[in-house]
Amino acid sequence: MKSYTTTEALLKRITEMETLRDKSEWNKEDEQVYAFLLELHALRLSMRNIKDDIKRTENNIDYMRDEFQDDKGM
Repeated sequence: MKSYTTTEALLKRITEMETLRDKSEWNKEDEQVYAFLLELHALRLSMRNIKDDIKRTENNIDYMRDEFQDDKGM
């Protein structure tokens, strides 16, 4: 299977497969590959969201620590 290391390439392949599916040029293997690619895309989106949440939480903690230290004159 071709490597889809970028999200854009992955989405392009998903779109291509959807077109084939609409034209009824489809078999069981295509369905499995399509499902795998959809799951991979969902996983990538989830991981990106988790990383963004972690970064926001770290920033909030740093801000609260700075505020606490300012309040205590540290």
